[in-house]
Order: sequence, then structure tokens, then C-alpha cells
Amino acid sequence: GTRRRTGLADMASATAAAGAGASPVRLRPFKRVAVVGGTHGNETTGVYALRRFQKHPELLARDGIDVEYCLANPKAVREVRRFVDDDLNRQYSMARLRDDSLESYESVRAKLIEQRFGPKDSDRPHADFLVDMHTTTSRMGITMIFESQGVDPAALYVAKEVRRMLAGRTSAPVFILFADLERDGIPHTPSIARSGVAIEVGPVAQGLLRSDACEWMEQAALAVMDAIARLNTGEATASEAEAVPVFQNSRVKVPCPAGEDGSPLAVFHERLQDGDYRPLRKGDPIFRGLDGEVIEYDGRLGDTVFPVFVNEAAYYLPESGLGFALCHHATLPLPPIVTAEDGAARLSLPVPPADDAEAVAAAIEASDPWEAAEAAAATA
Repeated sequence: GTRRRTGLADMASATAAAGAGASPVRLRPFKRVAVVGGTHGNETTGVYALRRFQKHPELLARDGIDVEYCLANPKAVREVRRFVDDDLNRQYSMARLRDDSLESYESVRAKLIEQRFGPKDSDRPHADFLVDMHTTTSRMGITMIFESQGVDPAALYVAKEVRRMLAGRTSAPVFILFADLERDGIPHTPSIARSGVAIEVGPVAQGLLRSDACEWMEQAALAVMDAIARLNTGEATASEAEAVPVFQNSRVKVPCPAGEDGSPLAVFHERLQDGDYRPLRKGDPIFRGLDGEVIEYDGRLGDTVFPVFVNEAAYYLPESGLGFALCHHATLPLPPIVTAEDGAARLSLPVPPADDAEAVAAAIEASDPWEAAEAAAATA
């Protein structure tokens, strides 16, 4: 007989059944959406997508939603550099936004962008939802990133809807990457709005355009707008409570060995290269040094983890944070959502414990997400 290929979605079914019938949560509608590109000047896919959406506003137009566009770092875009003085996507913590002594180009840009779409510390910022478009040199497909203090149900709903809508339609798999962070300390652009996501597509080299990456970005952005429209019209209450499989960024990073001048003293091991979201076990090779020596994963976060941003070019820069990141896997409960003018500005739901890492690893190894996406797209 044919072997059944078990995926991560199957692992969530028991949790979903247990949560069925959960009471809906109430949120204010999401009427103003900010779409941002060029936060990093050498991530040209997001810049191209922004220009296309500005030229063809009908692509993102949805009833009852005002869309505003922002080229975040125009000087870095002109120079095709990640940043001019500082990484713009590290400037949005409350401490940095309110520090008037910070006068770098990116610090000033962050304050201007926060004034336009925030204030970050308000329950009624100008932007209800913010979409920030990025690329990575890592093999992360279409990754929907959201960060919140506890689980933000609106961002989780949007991310899981993007994954649902794009299933079988793109040659790249869709992943969800979540981080549980104290809100005031989140340094990234979406944190200035009530809710938001970053769309991260890759692999794509810095400073160039690839048609497949541009297509992934556009399809993801359109799906984000469809999901927000569903939230606003009440369609998000049509289903029972769900359980959404995600990768949870631990914020633990593993830097490549480097010399005193910052130059690399090792390369990513061939077993780890392109291994984003695949199991990494204690003792697995991660780097190969100048003398050919193999450096192994030391189990610092657990015996089995899941790496992301593997060999991301930007993370050779200290300003952006050295190294690749390690994740757990979690299944986040998502209750039905009702939008109403008397709803909450934001909600924070509890973060459940991590899933059993070896069970997740077995599911991933049984059904490679890239192979599944490419096969489905080829027959669509």
C-alpha cells in the first residue's frame, strides 16, 4: 500500500477538537492598513511590490479598508544597502523611539514612521494593521512573522489564513514564525500598529529581483488583505476554534565563529545549509572551520530544535544580530474573533507549552514542506 505522509497540520487536530466551542474574542475592526517596503534598502522584492501596489491600488483594495503605503528607508533603497547608519528594523522599541539623543538616519526615520502610523503606546494608533515586506537569503519560503506579548489573535488569524489560502497555489511553503516578547521592547516595524505581520520570502539574494520571490510576496500580501477583510466582515467567526501549528522563535542565536575583526572563521556546514525549519539535533554539524574541523550543535536550547535564518547574509552584521536562530514548535489555540466598535484594541492570549520536538521532527521528515508545495503548485 501507499505510505501516508503525515504533516504538521494533522498534529493540531486533537488540540482543535479540545478547543472547539471556545467563546469568541472581541476586537475593534481593522479599517486602516499600512503596507511598508524598503525597511532594508537591499531587499528589493518588497520595494518592487510596494511600487506595484501603488501603481495598481486595486490589488490591495478591500471594502471598508483604507490602505496607506510607505517606503521606509529611501536613502538605503537608493544606495541598495541594508541601512545607512543603523538597522531600521531595530529602532522601534519604546526606549529608542523616545530617546531624543538618537540622531542616526534610521533613528530619525523610525520616529517619523511611528508618528505617521502610531503612536506605538496608544490603543488607537493611526494604523490598525501593518504589513512589512522583507526578503531573506535563507530558504524560508513564505514566512509570516508576528511578535506580540502573549498571542495576538488577529495576527495569528491573518497568518494562518495566508497559509490556508496559498496552499497549493505557490511553489514555496508557508510557515508561521511567532515570538512572545514584551511589547514595549519589540524593535520591529509592525509593533507600532495595533497588530501586524512581516512577510519574509526567500531564498533570494540581496539587491536583486526574482520573479518567483516577487510572486510569493504579492500573493502573500493579497492574502493578508483578504484575511483582514474577513475579520472585518465577521467571517472569522464562521469556524470553530482552531489550533494553529507555528514555530516559536526562542531568540537564542548561534553565531558563526569569527575573528577579532568580525570576519568568519567557518562556513555553514552542508548538512545545515538550506535547513530552515528542519530538525536540528544535538551533535548535528552546523559549521566547518578553516582547518576543516566540524562544529556541532551543543544542545543549548534542547536536544531537538528547528533553525531559521540559516546563513542569512544580514546576520553577519553585528548591528542586525549575529547568527541563525533556534525555534521550538508550538500549537497555538485560536478562538473565533468578532469585530465590533466596542471591541478591544488588542488582546493577549496565553502561550501554551512547546510541542514534543521529536514528534514534530518526525512529521517534518515524513513530508518535506518544499516538496509538497512544489508538487501541489505543479498540478494546480
